[in-house]
Amino acid sequence: MKKVNKLDEIWYRGLCSPSELERILYPRNAFDHLLHRKVDIISNNTRYTRQVINFFHKSGKSSISSYFDEQHYENYISYLCESDELKCKKISYGDLFDAPVNAFAEMTEWGPIIYINESLKYYNKFFNLCFLYLDDDQVPNDVKVNSLRIATRLLLGSESMDFRMDPRGIIPQSINNNLDLITDYQMAFIVGHEFGHFFCNHLDNNKTKTLYLKQRDSQLRNVKVYSQSHKQEFEADIDSLNRPLYDEKKYKNVFNFTIIWFYSQIFSEKVLDIVNPRPEYKKSHPPATARISNILNECKIPKGFDSKTIEYLDKKIEVLIKLIEDELAYNFDIYEQYGSCYLSSPNTAWRGKELVDRVDY
Repeated sequence: MKKVNKLDEIWYRGLCSPSELERILYPRNAFDHLLHRKVDIISNNTRYTRQVINFFHKSGKSSISSYFDEQHYENYISYLCESDELKCKKISYGDLFDAPVNAFAEMTEWGPIIYINESLKYYNKFFNLCFLYLDDDQVPNDVKVNSLRIATRLLLGSESMDFRMDPRGIIPQSINNNLDLITDYQMAFIVGHEFGHFFCNHLDNNKTKTLYLKQRDSQLRNVKVYSQSHKQEFEADIDSLNRPLYDEKKYKNVFNFTIIWFYSQIFSEKVLDIVNPRPEYKKSHPPATARISNILNECKIPKGFDSKTIEYLDKKIEVLIKLIEDELAYNFDIYEQYGSCYLSSPNTAWRGKELVDRVDY
């Protein structure tokens, strides 16, 4: 991370507590390095800065650390055995306020760090609102379409990351609680996957060279070529589900909603292939369908999950893919323009009063 100059220091003073500023100016560990990265991203984006300051005014708090809800890391660690929990003390972790819908594990000069961009949680929530309620009359059709639009715009980086100020609508409490619970289960897998890279020694610089392994995909009747990084993704997936000491009910929920999360990845792969197609060998992750197959082969399958579940989910994702193909073909301007998309029209049950930027928030 670059050394803090005087101008940056002035900006940081408005976003950090005195103790946080001290940690940034004189870093001692990877947590300090990660804090610097958080503040640097926010201070270089006016929208992010406005949202954080808005949070300070409403909450009465005045530190970047208080802004981020990072309980998903502690929740994951709490399910590890004692020896694995001790190993986690070597890792620094936290969320970043950034646009790319992704999570990362990397080795730095300060040691290993794991971080998740806040956009990923919002992508999960809006995708799930459409996907999981596709056949449910509780959610109006226009809300389903618009929630998918918001998720897609997050993928493409055109949706403004200011959901705490402008939540895009009003989701009924029962549905919102359900979505938050599902997102928590999915975050357990995502966090576990990133920690899995550490536990599987993928962050060792001596093991990052690219190798190629042939693996046959019998369903498609052709040969897929996976790089070493792809092989590591498979290993981290399995580690995420197998390492924590979940009870039967917790494991079932994490497993089921992990599979559903991978359907959101099938969707995102389709969107990105339409907008910016790339050859397979340039993709950092193996296809989501291959990762699902690997999990079904290598992990314990909970009761009630069978081939009919996959068939049902396959049919649902086909509907969403057809919808987004038509959307991107005929309404691409909706996805290009930077700003905010809403669940419904103003003054409706799912939208509420129209909020005016810089007036209402």
